[in-house]
Amino acid sequence: MYFEISIIDNYDTTSYHNEKVRGELVMVKQVGRPRDSEVDDKIIRSTLDLLSKNTPESLSIESISKHAGVGKTSIYRRYKNKDDIVVAALSKVKTVDLKDLDFSKSALEVILQISDRFIQTYNNPTGRSMIAMSVNTLIADEQLSNKYWDNTATPLILRLVKVIRKLQDQNKLSNELDSEIISETLTSIFMAQFLLLPQSQVKKSLERILTYLFATWK
Repeated sequence: MYFEISIIDNYDTTSYHNEKVRGELVMVKQVGRPRDSEVDDKIIRSTLDLLSKNTPESLSIESISKHAGVGKTSIYRRYKNKDDIVVAALSKVKTVDLKDLDFSKSALEVILQISDRFIQTYNNPTGRSMIAMSVNTLIADEQLSNKYWDNTATPLILRLVKVIRKLQDQNKLSNELDSEIISETLTSIFMAQFLLLPQSQVKKSLERILTYLFATWK
């Protein structure tokens, strides 16, 4: 006897069928269809759009499905629950590139290069609104905040840690300083400036704060 079924295992649709192998009836797994990147994009864009207008509590798989114009089954194939979709959407917010920094400069000048990249990425109407939306979403839900911290914030901080440790290796910063605490402090300062200050004042304020900090961190 031969039959085929479709099941949801960890929210991935997988096909199985029974067939005889060496005289025994076994269930054989078949690879499902590849994901449609257009559907992925619709889900992410729709989630971000909904988050800009609603709290995460008011979102549902159904509302995301309706807004994206995709079936709920397509969503469940990709995500276990609503929280996973929200975290995935927030992680798509553009991050700062820390490659190709000029380490021939002083520690302060290297960090000011990073500051300028944060400004270029976030100190504009779109970037600032995305930061505000992310913060509003995360402060409303501790579980979401924890997932976002693990999946998105921590990798950024770890990239900053590598920069700080390289500066320490070059004897431009004291090895007694905790690189993780410095990295978390810098990230918090950058984000706070974008949220609290007018766009025209962010660069000057960051330069003033960073100059003071690095004078004490030598």
